[in-house]
Amino acid sequence: YILSRLHSTIKQVTEYMEVYQMDKVPKTLDNLFLDLSRTYIQWTRDKINEKPEVVLGVINEVVLCTLKLLSILAPFVSEKMYLDMKEAFDLKEESVHYFMWPKYDKKFIDEKLERNVSIIQDLIQSSLAARDKVSIGVRWPLAKLTVVTTNKDVKDALKELKNLLLSHVNIK
Repeated sequence: YILSRLHSTIKQVTEYMEVYQMDKVPKTLDNLFLDLSRTYIQWTRDKINEKPEVVLGVINEVVLCTLKLLSILAPFVSEKMYLDMKEAFDLKEESVHYFMWPKYDKKFIDEKLERNVSIIQDLIQSSLAARDKVSIGVRWPLAKLTVVTTNKDVKDALKELKNLLLSHVNIK
């Protein structure tokens, strides 16, 4: 999912830059970074012990690409962040500005998956809000969750990612 978001973001930012719509780039990068921190890292916490090189490799790739994309609009901030990463992870390039502009790969982009995850995120937030409203914490498992919808996209997302929703809302 996050690699699809990364390559979609690279494509979108590149298109914005080509037509000088630079004002849209920060929000696009912010959305990617929020998905990385709020979704990917949260959802892979359990897997970090099983496959740390995979999880951390993906995080590293997303952060590094984000810095490359940000470097044109915020050169000093992105350079400082890169130099901190360079020192911590022993990276080879002397500067973030020495990298080539990232290129997206169509084979990584899965729009359906991105749409489904977005729908599931909304359902998770709604379910957690409902639990909060009736003062039932997430620690207490519930027997079931009922989602009433006529929206085909929501039904498809539930069919594909139902277990993700159930685990994050603690539904048995």
